[in-house]
Amino acid sequence: MADKLVVVEEKYLYRIQWELDDGDDLGAYLCQSEEDGVGEPPTERSDWEHWTASQAVRTSEGVTIDHIGARWDSQKQATAALRVAKEALKQDRPMPDWAKTALAEGWKPPKGWKA
Repeated sequence: MADKLVVVEEKYLYRIQWELDDGDDLGAYLCQSEEDGVGEPPTERSDWEHWTASQAVRTSEGVTIDHIGARWDSQKQATAALRVAKEALKQDRPMPDWAKTALAEGWKPPKGWKA
């Protein structure tokens, strides 16, 4: 099993966090540092995945970034951002804003679609 992104509830708010491959531990939050999703993407695969997912959610509806990371007030908004982050991880380049908005609204990309 590989690491995956999950929505976690914390004191009436929601965050997206990595669930580590053993299934028992949680890892980093998206946007937990100021550099996550900003600037040039890293070359190491695991760092690139975190950077890419963070970059994808930075502009999602309802997002607030605090000292812990990205957070949402509603589970619906966090789940929509999670869909965008997961799709971003399948791409070879950053997704355009229209695709992020469409994914958040429930659009399902056709098989083989690339940004």
